[in-house]
Amino acid sequence: MPKIYSSFFLSLFLFSSNYLQANEVTFNRPSNTPQAAYVIELLSAAYKQSGYDIKLIDYPRDEALRAANEGKLDGQLGRIAEIELLYQNLVRLPTPLFTFNLLLIHRRNQCTDCQINDFKSVSIVSNYPVAKAYLTKMNYSGEVIDVRSIKTQLALLNQNKIESIIVLDFQLKAEVGALSREEYQLQILSKTASYHYLNNQHPDLFNKISKTLHAFEQSGFIAQLKEKHNIN
Repeated sequence: MPKIYSSFFLSLFLFSSNYLQANEVTFNRPSNTPQAAYVIELLSAAYKQSGYDIKLIDYPRDEALRAANEGKLDGQLGRIAEIELLYQNLVRLPTPLFTFNLLLIHRRNQCTDCQINDFKSVSIVSNYPVAKAYLTKMNYSGEVIDVRSIKTQLALLNQNKIESIIVLDFQLKAEVGALSREEYQLQILSKTASYHYLNNQHPDLFNKISKTLHAFEQSGFIAQLKEKHNIN
């Protein structure tokens, strides 16, 4: 093959490779829950309509928000509303993905109809800012212990090292399962929605995916996926 044609096909290959690579968005891999599976399927379908594939990478969850804010990740698959107040390079797409309950858990013999400020100490999972945001909103002044898992929270509670814990209901189900109602008191603190976020370096993609998610909601596709994954 003449050298001029070899150079042409090499240039064409490199251009095609760069083009395909550009049509990809990268997010950190979420924990293994039905909610995560639902969000991945939903957003994969939305991005596919705009010619993009979703790439999931293993990334420390407690660093993922900062990485998304800095543009090292293209955004976050799902986070609570108003996280953009702390991470101002992230923009929230308007269609909620799903809702979940924030739960307060304590030993059953402690009190009935407790409020968070009735407890001198509480444990939260540091990877999920919704709990910290709730404590700030309630002006909680007790001791806050950050841990990395619900199992660690329950261990501290059972050892009487803390008086209460705050968890996400779907994470509790995924990590631990059902708790004994004879031992523990569970109270719903708030109902919260999860939203998709993109870094603000993708304004055109933000508009496209926002319109697609809205269309999915209007057509009933989101409801179908929720039913498939048993999401409330």
